[in-house]
Amino acid sequence: MKIILRGLSLLVVCGFAGVFFFTDFIADNGLKPDFFNQTRGYEHHGAVLEFTLNTKYLRLMEPAGYDPDAVEGIVRGGIEAGTPNILETALIRQGMDPEEAAELVSVPTAGARGITPNIIVIMNESYSDLRVVGDIETNVPFMPFVDGLTENAIQGNAYVSTIGTGTSNTEFEFLTGNTMAFLPAGSNAYQLYVKDRQPGLVSTLLAQRYTADAFHPYYESSWNRIAVYDRMGFRNFITIEDMIDRDILDQYKASGYSYKLYKRLLAQRYPNEDIILRRYVSDDYDFGKIREMYEARDPSEPFFLFNVTMQTHSSYDKEYDNFDQEVYLTSTKKEYPKTDQYLSLVKRTDDAFRELLAYFETVEEPAIVLMFGDHQPFIEDSFYSEVMGKSLTKLDDETQQKRYITRFILWANYDIPEGWVEEISVNYLSTLLLQVAGLEMPAYNQYLAGVYTRLPVITALGCRDADGAFFQADEAIPARKALIQDYRCVAYNNLADTPHRVDSLFYLKPEEERP
Repeated sequence: MKIILRGLSLLVVCGFAGVFFFTDFIADNGLKPDFFNQTRGYEHHGAVLEFTLNTKYLRLMEPAGYDPDAVEGIVRGGIEAGTPNILETALIRQGMDPEEAAELVSVPTAGARGITPNIIVIMNESYSDLRVVGDIETNVPFMPFVDGLTENAIQGNAYVSTIGTGTSNTEFEFLTGNTMAFLPAGSNAYQLYVKDRQPGLVSTLLAQRYTADAFHPYYESSWNRIAVYDRMGFRNFITIEDMIDRDILDQYKASGYSYKLYKRLLAQRYPNEDIILRRYVSDDYDFGKIREMYEARDPSEPFFLFNVTMQTHSSYDKEYDNFDQEVYLTSTKKEYPKTDQYLSLVKRTDDAFRELLAYFETVEEPAIVLMFGDHQPFIEDSFYSEVMGKSLTKLDDETQQKRYITRFILWANYDIPEGWVEEISVNYLSTLLLQVAGLEMPAYNQYLAGVYTRLPVITALGCRDADGAFFQADEAIPARKALIQDYRCVAYNNLADTPHRVDSLFYLKPEEERP
């Protein structure tokens, strides 16, 4: 009996450990560490459970069949036939005649004309077009400028791996070309896995003489960005601590983040500056800082700025005397005040973005501005249920993925191809940017452009192939599975296997070292 009981106990423990460490069941059911604020996580879950939850993410598992010596062959083999143009691929997939698509994208890039464009990338907090989840109507348009922007602009649906939170996971996908689909469910790449020098968009632009600054009008400690940005190669990281006197921030924090105190202190210290909307730095003020940084740049070097905004951050359930509610839903059976406030904030972003592009239209130097959202907002579940026609708990993953779509806009103040990209996950977006700019790309980005032709969407929630079919990465048919497995191994080499990383695939030689 003792042997039987001990055997059963061992089976239970092994079964639990297997489910916990080798499946996503626990994370998919809401039990995961609070990576943004571990102290809060320990208070919420208790010390034993929070510690145990963290142990699952200590080590990134090597992909099955991974061989670092095979990585270069995978990438080089993937680009033997050339590098597809992502926009051209998307337009053909959406029904455009191949000859017409080829002609449309044949506009000479700035790079082809010997010009190096300045680049401003804005990852806008919670920026999305909620019309992707279903038909909605509002009393006034909430994206009138962006909806009407067609000249020298590429727009589309950017698929992400998170909703409501996890901002840094989206920027990880964008800046590296890697995907959260290959990392444990519920994990955070910045806090767990970017442990060494990290190649990506920053290193690619640095090799082409760009400056590289990051700007986020919130606290520098968020999401371990100080360490990660340094490993990526950013030269400067400008945060709210560089914009607002520390004593004001200290008083604001000590007050329990009292909005009224914060507003009063800012008005006293900065009487002629309208800094915050609700309690976050407004996009209008943020974009004004972008203009200031651009004007203060070193004109002898091309300018690159990566900006993560704050204006549209949750929550959306409080009233503020510095915020006018402009947008209201008119097509829903019920009222959704959180959604109304969110849409009003998107309208303010639209206004600020119009002013930003108006400014760059006046500058002589070529410039590209790319703005995209990190995720959809935390608003009423009942809004989604009404608009999508079913309770969220009854939606399949393919339908749920509509909630993981944000909007992207890539615009230039000179002639570029124009078009709409219906499906692109964020891990491909920096490759699209490099192609439109006409800049040199590492082999990895060329490889990603090829992967896009067959797998335009790959996120933690699921994938879509060239025919629009939805599937889970681990449930792919053999042809897809081979592609995903190859990509998984290359991404692992890029991120985790730094002793055996094939640097020549991910880094360009500095300009002075090239023939």
